[in-house]
Amino acid sequence: MPAIPPEEVFDKRVALIQDDHETLGRLVTAAFDTLGAADKAIAGETIEALYRSNKVHTYSENLLMRLYRYPDRALHGAEHVTLDRLGTEVWERFRADDVEGCRERLEQYAAALENHLNTFDRKLGSFLDEVGAVVK
Repeated sequence: MPAIPPEEVFDKRVALIQDDHETLGRLVTAAFDTLGAADKAIAGETIEALYRSNKVHTYSENLLMRLYRYPDRALHGAEHVTLDRLGTEVWERFRADDVEGCRERLEQYAAALENHLNTFDRKLGSFLDEVGAVVK
């Protein structure tokens, strides 16, 4: 099997991380759009997808941080705990039929996610680039 040129590996890693972030962003937008709609099932499926995608994203990043001994792992991981807590609260409020509470938590989650992506994930991405990490 031929070796993959380093620039292609880099592009694939960046693309995978970016895809994750874009998926979360699209799900947040969809959750706002469907919350309070007449079809509660669609809103529930969207919010559940956001909840699950967030869990997968934070798990994957936590694994990478451990694997590559990321020096800011504790601080970054604490942010993941916050995102997971807010994501869980969004889901719980929805299941309790508390649309306003769900929307409030979703707004908090969206703000926390935006901050996380623009600060913590950007810094992690730079670190992974420096150490030559590859996500397969």
